[in-house]
Amino acid sequence: MFDHSLVAVERVGPDARYRLLETMRIYGRRRLEDRGDLATWRQRHAEHFTVLAEAATSGIEGPEEARWVRRIDVDLANLRAAHTWALTTGNADLALRLPAGLRPYAYLGLRDEIHDWALRALSLPDAERSAHHPAALVGAGVGWMQRGEIARAVACGEQVLAACPDPPVALRARRLLAEAALYQGRLGATEQHGGKIVEGARAAGRPYDEACGHLYRVHAATYDGRHEVAETALAAGWRLAERLGSPTLQAGFWFLEGEIRLDAEPDTALAAFGRAITTERSVGNRFVEGVSRVAAASLEARHGHPVEALRSFRDVIDHWRTSGDWAHRWTTLRNLLVLFERVGAVRAVRAEPPGPDGSLPRRPDGTA
Repeated sequence: MFDHSLVAVERVGPDARYRLLETMRIYGRRRLEDRGDLATWRQRHAEHFTVLAEAATSGIEGPEEARWVRRIDVDLANLRAAHTWALTTGNADLALRLPAGLRPYAYLGLRDEIHDWALRALSLPDAERSAHHPAALVGAGVGWMQRGEIARAVACGEQVLAACPDPPVALRARRLLAEAALYQGRLGATEQHGGKIVEGARAAGRPYDEACGHLYRVHAATYDGRHEVAETALAAGWRLAERLGSPTLQAGFWFLEGEIRLDAEPDTALAAFGRAITTERSVGNRFVEGVSRVAAASLEARHGHPVEALRSFRDVIDHWRTSGDWAHRWTTLRNLLVLFERVGAVRAVRAEPPGPDGSLPRRPDGTA
């Protein structure tokens, strides 16, 4: 039926999408320009995709996370065009709303481009007068954090908390501060923020945020050696994660399950990291997948598999490099230094074992 049509039909899962030939798109655009209707339709297009971005927040934080991530992946060019239009026309509300709505997509998928959208929107003359300014500022703060600019991330979170009483946005800002404190090694602050997130989320009826609060509490207690506290918070978080059906929450608690059992039950811990990695790959969550891969590589290094661990570290460093996440790239390198100490500096510089004659392996260009 469509073999000779000017419209191409593409199916992505259960959804059908329709595409025009490029020549027809150009023709249609010129006709709209000639009639003086192009600006109207560009505005409607931007409004439509801004609403889609906002719907993605709850969608990605729910049981249909994978479907929503695919939907945004498919429409990323439309979302980019919508944001460019909002910036070009100086429409601060739309320009701020769109990246704010895509915050979980950008954060979990390590999509740095969208953090730039937030920064560009925040620079518009009317941005600070918009009701959407705080939510976009949180998104910009997440971008700073993933780039390793922790002080800037903290400044964004504190500014939002000081000025925005809206529970959903305030809870997002508190989550940003909890994670930034974790990167800084301020475990007491991480736990304090986590507790406040749990309390605030319960009061606001936001179970996803409540589960995130437990995640931070488990992190702080585990790394501080208070395993009983960590186990209690882990159990509370798991109950919420299972009820909500969120793959990312479940993977997050699988990761923490592994962190808690690293020393006492290494095989159990490695299996937990594996479940986290598999789950997150299924939904395009490069963030939790990456931290779980680092943890698994570190565990391999601790238990007598240094060559396998070096290969794993090489792959995960490339994972962070291609995503632009400098914060976790540095964390991974610190873990790698521990491995270097275990296997000896000379041997550790090689990602592959030496040859039978003791020579270093060669790169494709012939160098050692």
